[in-house]
Amino acid sequence: MATQQRLIWYCLFDSSTGQPFRKTTASSVFLPTDYVIDQFRQAVKTENTSILAGIVASQLLVYKNKLAFDKRHNIDHEKQEHLKSSAQLKNLGQSEDEALAVAIPSSLLDEVSERRC
Repeated sequence: MATQQRLIWYCLFDSSTGQPFRKTTASSVFLPTDYVIDQFRQAVKTENTSILAGIVASQLLVYKNKLAFDKRHNIDHEKQEHLKSSAQLKNLGQSEDEALAVAIPSSLLDEVSERRC
């Protein structure tokens, strides 16, 4: 039986500001549904090589959606953690409204900028 493929929607966010990373908008990658988050991160890195220069895929943190990303710093029971690298994509990122949130750690951005100077 052939593995099904579909569009996996995502948005890139600056982890410190919570704003879209470098004014990006929702985008997608076409992947098998049995892929895991680690493979998704690699695809996102490949699709965004020019704006993610100096960052490796394993440094990207992926959240179920923007709401989960926004709750990453909550102290109470509503705090959301990023998805594990081994989590399967299955039903994640099925639409632009439920796009996976990919956080770009700000500390990494600062390091990359310093190296370019």
